[in-house]
Amino acid sequence: MVNSRPKSRELRLWYILLGVTIVFLLGVIFFISANSSRIANAATWNPSGPIDPYNVPIANVVVRVRPSDGKVFIIGENAYGINKEGPSLYYMTSPNYTLQTLVKFPNSTTNSSRSARATFDKDSVLHVVWGERSGPNNSYEQWYVRVLANNSVSPSVTIPFGGNGEAFKPDIASTVFPYSGASKIYISRNIFNFSSNNYSQEVISSSDGGISWGGATDLIGNFTPSNASQSSSIAVAPNDDVFVVVKTEENNIEHVYGKARTGGVWKPRQELSPANNGSNVPVITAAADLNSNGYIFFVYAASSTLYSKKWNNATSTWSSTPSTYTAPGRPVGLDSVGTGDGSIWLSVQNLNLGQSYATSSDGGTSWSGGDITLDGISASTSIAWANNQMYAAWKSGYTVRLFSTPGGGYISTPTNLTTTINSPTQVTLNWSDNSANETGFVLERSTSPAFSIITTFNPLANAITFPDTSVTENGIYYYRIKAALPGGAFTGYSNVTPQVLIPLKTPTNLAKTGSTTTSVSLSWTDNSGVETAYKLERKTPSTNFSEIASNLAPGTTTYTDSGLSEGNQYTYRVRAFNSTSNNYSAYSSELNATTDLIAPGSLSAVSTSSTEVALSWQGLSTNESGYIIERSPTGVTNPNNSFVEVGRTQANILTFHDTGLTANNPYFYQVKAYNTFVSSGYTLIDQAKTGTDKPIDLAVTGVTSTSISLQFTDKSDNETQFEVFRRTLGGSYGANATFTIGANATAAPSPVSFTDPNALTPGTVYFYKVRAITVADPNGGPSSFSNESSAATTSGNAACVVSTTSNSGAGSLRAALTDAVNCNKSGGVITFSLTGSQTIAVATALPDVAIGASIGGSCGSSGANIRLDAQTTAATLVLKGNNTVYGLQLRNAVLGGKPVSMGGTGIKMSCVTLLRT
Repeated sequence: MVNSRPKSRELRLWYILLGVTIVFLLGVIFFISANSSRIANAATWNPSGPIDPYNVPIANVVVRVRPSDGKVFIIGENAYGINKEGPSLYYMTSPNYTLQTLVKFPNSTTNSSRSARATFDKDSVLHVVWGERSGPNNSYEQWYVRVLANNSVSPSVTIPFGGNGEAFKPDIASTVFPYSGASKIYISRNIFNFSSNNYSQEVISSSDGGISWGGATDLIGNFTPSNASQSSSIAVAPNDDVFVVVKTEENNIEHVYGKARTGGVWKPRQELSPANNGSNVPVITAAADLNSNGYIFFVYAASSTLYSKKWNNATSTWSSTPSTYTAPGRPVGLDSVGTGDGSIWLSVQNLNLGQSYATSSDGGTSWSGGDITLDGISASTSIAWANNQMYAAWKSGYTVRLFSTPGGGYISTPTNLTTTINSPTQVTLNWSDNSANETGFVLERSTSPAFSIITTFNPLANAITFPDTSVTENGIYYYRIKAALPGGAFTGYSNVTPQVLIPLKTPTNLAKTGSTTTSVSLSWTDNSGVETAYKLERKTPSTNFSEIASNLAPGTTTYTDSGLSEGNQYTYRVRAFNSTSNNYSAYSSELNATTDLIAPGSLSAVSTSSTEVALSWQGLSTNESGYIIERSPTGVTNPNNSFVEVGRTQANILTFHDTGLTANNPYFYQVKAYNTFVSSGYTLIDQAKTGTDKPIDLAVTGVTSTSISLQFTDKSDNETQFEVFRRTLGGSYGANATFTIGANATAAPSPVSFTDPNALTPGTVYFYKVRAITVADPNGGPSSFSNESSAATTSGNAACVVSTTSNSGAGSLRAALTDAVNCNKSGGVITFSLTGSQTIAVATALPDVAIGASIGGSCGSSGANIRLDAQTTAATLVLKGNNTVYGLQLRNAVLGGKPVSMGGTGIKMSCVTLLRT
């Protein structure tokens, strides 16, 4: 299409009137066809600028649709070039359809017959091929160019052929979606060899997108000059099957041959001409639908009958379809295409009537047809299909006509097939249903992407999902789906899903079967039949999962995890594994399990009063948070556990006092260790019976040289006797009582007085403590001990006991110290029975305490307090040596005074506090 020379005004007005008339007629035709068929007039485009009526600037129109974006490309020849720069091939693209130069030819080849053909491959690269008189002796050469997705045009190149001759009248086809391999381009071409004077028909192919080309395949054989190979048409199915139709002239009669390559193997050629043809074959075309069926169509000049042949894989032959189509008028142009809904479409140029179409949606069993437009007669027609739309283009006079269907509204290939693995026994398929009236779907499953062995499922019409419940664990599957058409035809296949690897069956029932302080024993159920190993993983609360056993033998259902820490929590999970396919099952459920805590030992329960029991035990664990103490009134543990928790201790605390109990009742105890994760086993049960309340206020009431009398308050109501323990100064109490006292019959509380029944040594300090016991109940513990009280027997008959409750006897100490005959003498004993302080108030120096004398009081913080008065500025209490001091707080005066002086050696002190106040 070029800018032409100016026209007269009248001619321009004639063209305008003609254009208006054509638009009106086209509108009427669109209304009729849109309501009676699937082809409708969508639009008509003309090249920009005036058209030269005295030349033929446009020829051999080809329409193709780019798969990636649905853009429409129209390719054709122009005699003068877009800007009159010379002959060229042009192309136009939607939506504006502006002329663009594809190839510019030398002027010397202006009148060459180029017969350009084009195809898009699955990678959306446009491939254009033509034959041109550019070789030696003005012979035909094979030329080829590529248009990339960004519309950039690669330099045109010649495709060589063997021998001395020419290559002309090419046709081109490519593998397209949904083909899953590399882009392949096929060219069928006529070859004339000058040396042998023979014709041949061959196919060449490229497996790298048209960069390099493989050797030729001789399709039909050699022909003598009188038996010329005239033209061919080639089609490629989505599975890479190739179908070729060739028209030859033999003995002045034209013949039609068909040949197919299926499964990568060329089948023998087959003549398709009727036996009584007797006339020329003006047009031929080949097509393949998306079900990988091959078709050949041709028409004889003397007839309008469309001959339709379909490839039969079962017999490896071309068979006539059950029904033929009669075109309205004699066809002079023919093109065909298989669409995404499984139908076959034909664009027909009629010698007298114009453009029409035919379609079959059932594989050629039945045909229907209609007119697209009645204006414009041409022998060039081209059709294409993409994105649910049909496009028909042809040359009508000096104008390119382009018609298209509205898109949608008829059966289209399912898309977006996806898989979801739900379990080792189910895969769910989902897809987009692009059809309006399919009768159902055919879902195919194979163990290889080539679909050599197929399992078929039949989802219902309008379904968009299907559960495949017949898969097996560790199986490898691929899926594809197509829609079923009325009459038994099918759409093309959807995409082939990526490999689906079915996981192994998951182990279940993971459980802890045992444990020690350093191990956990596990078991699970083996559900898989194809595992080569089991893999066990473990984690702790502070770590992530890691494998601890990676190659457990097939069929393993138990494992003991050793070398663990005492009383710790561990989390486990297990899964099956197949090493051949590097395939796993899902993980089992997670299991928390703990190692044992070491149980405490040697529980001892001792009653310390009528309301308290003291417990102690041996701690053996190294990871306890503490101990739980449980008590029962019966000691029954099973089947009716009566033990309840009564207290807890922290780690390493191994004693507990259970208080608030009932007197004279038996209690049973058990103890266990615990931490955040686990409790240990229990100690052995120990029991104690609450004893009596302890005696209080034990005090000395009388002293002689050989006896000491005491008194205490009895707080118990159930004692059977009292045990009295005695020791001397510097000695210790024995394990057994020194003597016993009978039970007090008076209701508690009441005073109890007694005298040590033993003959005591004069001048000796004695200490006493008392407890109550119940002899009749050996499980009942004794009470705790009373306070300790002490006294010293006198030396001879001297009365050297200083007893006062206050400072009222403020001179008694000085009197005793100055009594050198009875008290302050070697071996003399001055005994204080005081509840307050005894102050030495003198103005003159005190006599020194005689060597070997003793001064004694009550042991403890409440003992007698001997204090030097503030007035005794010159007084000093001097202990000369070998003295015994016990149970006293020796203090100097508050203001002034002298400290106690140690004037000699060998002084023995017990429970003495020397304080300066």
